[in-house]
Amino acid sequence: SNDQRGMLLFPPCGKGQDSGLLFEDDGESHGWKTGHALWLRWDIRCDNTRIDVTFTQEGDFAPAWKQLQVRLPTQEQRTLYINGHAQSHWDRA
Repeated sequence: SNDQRGMLLFPPCGKGQDSGLLFEDDGESHGWKTGHALWLRWDIRCDNTRIDVTFTQEGDFAPAWKQLQVRLPTQEQRTLYINGHAQSHWDRA
C-alpha cells in the first residue's frame, strides 16, 4: 500500500557502524532547494547481539507513506532496535 515503504538494511557483520540517507521530494519542483523534501538519515551501530538504527528526519516534505518497514537479511539473528525500541519499523512524524 502507499502508506508504507520498505527498506532492506544490510548491517555490518559483528561489531561495526554504518550510515545512509533516503531522499524524497515531489519529483516535479525544485522545492528541495528550500527544504521542501525529506532527508531521512540513519546511523547503524551493532555488535554480536543487537543492531541499533537511529533515524533522523530533515525537511518539511511529507510523502504518501507514513511508516518505513525495515527488513534485514533472512539469515540475520540479531535483535533490531529502531530509535531505542525493539521493533522493525519507523513512523514518520
